Amino acid sequence: MTAIENETCRIAPLGASDLQQYKQLAGEIYQLLSDEHTLQFLPEKKLSSVAAAKSWLNTALLNFHSGRNQVHLIR
Repeated sequence: MTAIENETCRIAPLGASDLQQYKQLAGEIYQLLSDEHTLQFLPEKKLSSVAAAKSWLNTALLNFHSGRNQVHLIR
């Protein structure tokens, strides 16, 4: 897994180590993908609940482990 870093942020792929922070990460994903301003140009990505965020996160993790695709997070 390759990451891109500078003094203010780090862009890194979602991976197995993120399972340790699953609940927090699901909440943060919900916060991000339910914000009207954030989704101004991507309204189809809107999530309606934390349960939907957990489902999104589960899918992202399964896709990573099966080699289908990889989600990167700005941290």
